[in-house]
Parts: sequence; C-alpha cells; structure tokens
Amino acid sequence: MNPRWSRWRTPAAGALSGLLFALAFPPVGAVILLPLALVPWLVALAGEESRGRALLSGLVFGLVNWCAAIPWIVYVVTHYGGQSAIMGVVWVLGLMGLIGAPMDPWNIMTPILLLAIGAGHSVQILKRYYEEYARARTTRPDVPSVEHNRIAVIEATVKVGVVMLAAGTIASLSFASLAAFGLPTIKNFGLCTAFGIVAALTVEMTFIPAIRVLMKPPSQEQTDREKREEYFDPILEKLARTVRAGRERPIVWVFAVIILVALGGLLRLKVGNTLGAQFFERNAPVHGFRMADARLAGTRVIQVLIEGDKPDTIKQPDVLNRMDQLGSFIAHQPLPVGKVVSLVDLLKQMSIVMDRAGGGKLPDTTQGVAQYLLLYAMGGEEEDLAHFVDHDFQRSQQPHVDR
Repeated sequence: MNPRWSRWRTPAAGALSGLLFALAFPPVGAVILLPLALVPWLVALAGEESRGRALLSGLVFGLVNWCAAIPWIVYVVTHYGGQSAIMGVVWVLGLMGLIGAPMDPWNIMTPILLLAIGAGHSVQILKRYYEEYARARTTRPDVPSVEHNRIAVIEATVKVGVVMLAAGTIASLSFASLAAFGLPTIKNFGLCTAFGIVAALTVEMTFIPAIRVLMKPPSQEQTDREKREEYFDPILEKLARTVRAGRERPIVWVFAVIILVALGGLLRLKVGNTLGAQFFERNAPVHGFRMADARLAGTRVIQVLIEGDKPDTIKQPDVLNRMDQLGSFIAHQPLPVGKVVSLVDLLKQMSIVMDRAGGGKLPDTTQGVAQYLLLYAMGGEEEDLAHFVDHDFQRSQQPHVDR
C-alpha cells in the first residue's frame, strides 16, 4: 500500500462513515445504511497504529456527520418534533452540572440513550398526528387547514398521550431504581436517565403540542411523504395479513425457537470486565498489558473483603488462619493468579524476621498479633496498614492479582 495513502486511510474512512451515517437519516432516509455506516471507520481503526490519526479520524467523522446532518436537524425540529429529545438532553446535562455528577463512562451514554427514547416517543405521536390530520381534512373539508392542524394536534395528544405517559413513567421508574445501587457511578446514571426521560416526556406533552398548533399546517408534499411506503412497510403488511388470515401459529413457533436459543445462549455468557479486552490484540495498550503480565504479578486486581461483626475481629488468630487458607485456595485455582497479598503475609514476614526457626508461623494469641502490628506501626507509616485493614481492625481486604 502507498505509504502516503496509509497515513490518510483512517481519517478518510472516518469521513466516509460520517457521510453514510448522515445519509441514513431524513431527508435522504436511507435506513439500510445504519448497520453499515460505521464499518469503514471501525475497520480502519482496527489496523491504525497512530493515536494521533485515530483521534483525527474521530474529529473528521464528527465534522462530516454534523455538516451533512444539518438538514436532518432542521427537518426533525420543524416536521417531527425532535425538540423533546434534544431539550431532554439539555435538561439532563444541566442537572448533572447542578448536582456535580461527573461525565464518566456510564453517564456519557445518557444523551445518546435519551435521544433514542425521545425520538421514539416523537415518532409515535407524530405518526398519529398525520393520521388525524388526514382524517380531519376528509371529515371536515369546510374548515381551513389551520383548524385541521389544531384538531390533529389535540386528537393525537389525547389518544397517544396516555400510552406515552405510561411508557415514559415505567421507563423512568426502571432507571430510577438504579439509585438503590451503592456505586455512585451507576446511581448517577440511573437518576440522570430517569430525569431525562421525564423531561423529554414533559416537553413532548406540553411544549411541543403548543408549538405544532402555532406552526403552519403540513404541506401536500409533506403529507404525501408521510404516506410513502418505507423499507419495513411490506414486511409489516405481510405479517398483518398472516395474522388476519388466522395463520399466526408459525410466527409463534418461530419466536418460541428464537427464545429457546436465546435461553441457551444465556448459559454461555461470560463476565469480561478487564480493560485489555476492550482493545484489539495489535493495539498499544494490549502490548503494555502483556508486558506487565509477563514481568510483574499481573495487571488485574480483584479485592476480597473480610468483614467481622465487631472491632479487632481481624486480630483474632482463627480469623487470620482462615484468611491464610483463603489466600492459598485462591493461589491454587486453575486461573492465571500472579500473587495474593493480605495482612497475613505481612505478619508472616515479621514472624520470619523475629524467629527464623518458626518458618513464618502466625501468632497464637490476639495479644501477639497486636504486638506485631504495634512494631510494624512504630517502624513504618500508619497509612501502610490502611492498604490491608481499617482503623478498627473490623474489615480487611485481600487483593489478588491476575495475569
């Protein structure tokens, strides 16, 4: 490959994907491009070795997509009422700023999620709006188009509003339930998403109908475009004819098989929360992980918490012996465990120094453990013990490092 072309391959792929992604939305509306738009950019990124060109490609993708999508933004705001989703995102970002919630890997997904939910609600109510507008023109041809527009807004809001309120309330309560988690990241994500759904729903049911009444009625071209057959219409029509003809059993059996296959797939799910798994093997971070795994104990740390029911529980010899057994059990698992470290290892090392013939035996009494810890505190920093045990010696963490 030409070296000059290889330098610009990833930014060019980003520009192409940005353009294809924009063409998938109105006014072009080539929905078939949605699953294909990002493929050129992702393939180029998989083989990109320069971080600078990867960053540049992202900027090029965003710039091209934004410039090409400006007609779509105008189209949606004036014809499809997408303001509710956009204003919901603005409300959420403002709330996050007021409560001091940081933009972390969870919260950064909130705007995209709200745009998807808000757009779905807008499409439902606007589809009904066009239907009511066409019905008003047919049943009441004697009134002006402005009155047709007002009637359509009222009827669409009344008939679809109950369903939207129920769906939005259920979705917001579902996300708000994440506030029960103890992790601030998940709690902020759930609360912000719930607030955003409520905000988008409020705007869609109050502000947007008022704006639609004040706007000009749809033109003949717009109403004809709404009636035009889309990509999925023939499929939906065929399914509807099948059900009306009383041949719905095959559909039920097909989906029953799909559900059974999906249930079988649940048994094959694996938890993959390692940072290295988020990159391709050829990327620079993975090389760093592999080097650290080969030369050090490992790069993935798992903390095991040992908690007692009262202070000084960790000083009890039987508890320390059980912690020692747990460390040995973890170390001998058929996993790439590099090292297991706990308060027990610290006491064993001190025991070897105090009595080499003892072979690192743990103290037999709570007083002996307390004396070892006092000696360690006198010779080192108090914060050193904080890595293994709390101030009251009621909780201790036993980290083990995996490769």
